[in-house]
Amino acid sequence: MATSEQFHLFIQALQNMEGLRNDMRRNAQAYSSDVQSGRLTIAQVQDVARADAGQYQRRLKWMVDIFNNPTRRARLIGGITAIAGDVQELIDAYTQMKAVADQQEVVAWTTSVQIDAAVAALLAAVPAHDRVF
Repeated sequence: MATSEQFHLFIQALQNMEGLRNDMRRNAQAYSSDVQSGRLTIAQVQDVARADAGQYQRRLKWMVDIFNNPTRRARLIGGITAIAGDVQELIDAYTQMKAVADQQEVVAWTTSVQIDAAVAALLAAVPAHDRVF
């Protein structure tokens, strides 16, 4: 049985990863609509996307910090195990989102077609999860 500390760390990690997933998808969809509506230029959207990627990296680093600290890693795994969860699922989600964030940090968009293609690729790479709200 997990301690409340283990469970709490797991919940925070899960909320971070799911929040990041939702933010990545929502922001990507905004890139296309901002250009199509004329609200932002392609260069401005590119700057926003790069800034967003920096924030994604910051949030992903929280997970790296947990896994690199043996005590915190054991607590997280204890929380996941208590609900019969799979640590690999969390690692896989991290890997998906890290790849997208790495790519987004160096975007070089010059057309709305490139933005739309990047958005489609992100949405495919970071699938939505079922949600209540």
